[in-house]
Amino acid sequence: MHEIGIIKDLIEDVLRKVSGKREVRRVIKIYVQLGKDADESRESLSFWFENLSRGTKLEGASLEFILSQGNGIVVDSLEVE
Repeated sequence: MHEIGIIKDLIEDVLRKVSGKREVRRVIKIYVQLGKDADESRESLSFWFENLSRGTKLEGASLEFILSQGNGIVVDSLEVE
């Protein structure tokens, strides 16, 4: 269940980035750089994101994965409304 910790950290990171910004009502998309050598599956990460983001500004947002070098998982950019 390593994915749960990764998604919790990702959610906290994104919420920090949008906190205090009144113009951000909610996050629509989160672009995530996913290392092509990462052990985590996109499906598992998306599943946990959907479940753990309920009740936040991220609820209903989608994760868009961008393959990158290495094995890291990093927030690249956000689409908000």
